[in-house]
Amino acid sequence: MSLCVHSIVLILGLIGLGIYSAKKQRLISFCIFWYFGNLVIESSIIPLAIIFEHRLYLPSMSIFLIIAILLYRYLKPVWLTAVIACALVAFCSYWTFERNKAWQDPITLWTDCVQKSPDKARPHINLGKALTDQKRYEEAQPYFLKAIRLKPNYIEGHYNLGYLFQQQGKLDIAIEKYREALQIDPNYVIAHNNLGFALLEQNKADEAIESLQRALQLDPDHLAAQINMGIALIQQDQLDAAVLQFKKVLQIDPNLAEAQFRLGAALVNLGRADQGIIHIKKALQIDPDHAEAHNNLGGQLLQQGKMDEALEHLNRALSVKPDLAEAHNNMGIILIQKGNIDAAISHFQDALQADPDFEKASNNLQRAIAIRGRLDTDSDNIQKELEARPDDPVLHFKMGNLHLGKGDLSEAIAEFENALVLQPDFLAARNNLALAYAANRQYERALAAFKKLIELDPANAGAYYNISVLYALQNNVPDSVAWLKRAIGKGYQNWDLIKTDKDLANIRDSEEYKKLVEGR
Repeated sequence: MSLCVHSIVLILGLIGLGIYSAKKQRLISFCIFWYFGNLVIESSIIPLAIIFEHRLYLPSMSIFLIIAILLYRYLKPVWLTAVIACALVAFCSYWTFERNKAWQDPITLWTDCVQKSPDKARPHINLGKALTDQKRYEEAQPYFLKAIRLKPNYIEGHYNLGYLFQQQGKLDIAIEKYREALQIDPNYVIAHNNLGFALLEQNKADEAIESLQRALQLDPDHLAAQINMGIALIQQDQLDAAVLQFKKVLQIDPNLAEAQFRLGAALVNLGRADQGIIHIKKALQIDPDHAEAHNNLGGQLLQQGKMDEALEHLNRALSVKPDLAEAHNNMGIILIQKGNIDAAISHFQDALQADPDFEKASNNLQRAIAIRGRLDTDSDNIQKELEARPDDPVLHFKMGNLHLGKGDLSEAIAEFENALVLQPDFLAARNNLALAYAANRQYERALAAFKKLIELDPANAGAYYNISVLYALQNNVPDSVAWLKRAIGKGYQNWDLIKTDKDLANIRDSEEYKKLVEGR
């Protein structure tokens, strides 16, 4: 007899045993019907997925109860029953422990399934998806290919290969695979959507719209397709239509970070920056790791001259998405303004590595290289003058500034110190020495330098503010607030910086700081 016939005979036999023992062995009969009664809820002629082990948890209770009953009734002496029961518990515990190794994560689970069912397509697909989720694309690809070999019309195999190639930036191959999936099932919504998005990445908005319209015909509430439709409208310079599209999405679900971000970016491009920033910030409230939103907000803050805040958002963007070309370009622009030319060049190069056709980054790189060339020339000229006049404090000061602009903090500090040895009351040199110490995180030396500057120039409100910042960075709240009050008393009135300076973050929750800001 076949396995199927054996199974039917076994099931009918157990049901018959349950009926036969109903009068004399009620508990055993109950256990038999408990097992089948619970299984029939989920395992019947209704085609449900059958891979979930937890479906046997509740039914199997009756099996173990029958084993316990038989051991107790027929196995003597009692101590032997206890020994066998303990052995069974130990064996099952070990077995469970070993089985749990396969369930550590999706990759171990589906690797186990592939090993046990090497000729089934579904485990290969799921293992490929698990590897793709961890960006292990090269490892995932063979499993998708094997699934297609096992089952050529398996739509998920073609679709997931398309998704994998899209994540690798191989858009032509991705588009081909999505179209193969749609040949198998022309109504496969997610393939239409992803095909549209891949075409958008190739700036083929007209073709993308055709695919996205088909996706929305099949599923009008497909939010990803609606968002991608808005992106397509932006590519066609239909910004007003794109704004309406994103607003439509947000009416359905206002907690979609991508829709909030895209709406904000569209409004910014329409010249409605204030409204756009509101939506970009909403996107970050929903998803604090939205790299593009951090980059766009950083770019807007850069245009407003809020470089420290902009840097904070750009650093966050790059920590989430290190190959975000726009963020590298914006970082480079800020670093040029801060005089750190070498670091700026590095970011422009990173931007071009991520996007070789990024024209703005290419132009900025050339500009930064030209600036560095001028700095090197100036440095050579000043060095020659220093060789002729080594006791000129102004020349040491200028050389220190050049080193500071290049980010060479140790060399800058040495030159400022040389200038002050030659001229102790050189206020600009002392101020820049303190700034160089602070940039190098030598906070105690920076504090001493600023305090000496105040002795020489008691009206220098900026020095008082910088001392407040240094104490805040050391989490010394009382001293930081005290020096901030003194700075304001000396005429420091940059309230925008006081309210937003990230270096004062450690004191913002203090009552003294809040009273100071509120009492402005």
